[in-house]
Amino acid sequence: MESNKEKIKKMKFEEYERKYGREIDNNFATACYEDNSIDELHEALTEEPDEYDCREWGITPEEWTDAIQTALTEKLADQFEENEMSNLLKENVECPH
Repeated sequence: MESNKEKIKKMKFEEYERKYGREIDNNFATACYEDNSIDELHEALTEEPDEYDCREWGITPEEWTDAIQTALTEKLADQFEENEMSNLLKENVECPH
């Protein structure tokens, strides 16, 4: 049996919403993004899909995994952008023109 880690696909919110026909701001991926840290999302991907979440959100185990991965991908992208902006600001402060 294939583990969740082996099934991971990098997916952005738009792709997730299109694949599962979900509303842009009212879906499991968005809730995961808003309510969990990067570490919590990483940890969730090492576990089996949560039956309670699947039942409450009306999603399949595959969608649960895709939603967690989507939230993680978006969190990491945001963190990267924040780090890049911080580095640019530091460079501008340290190297006056």
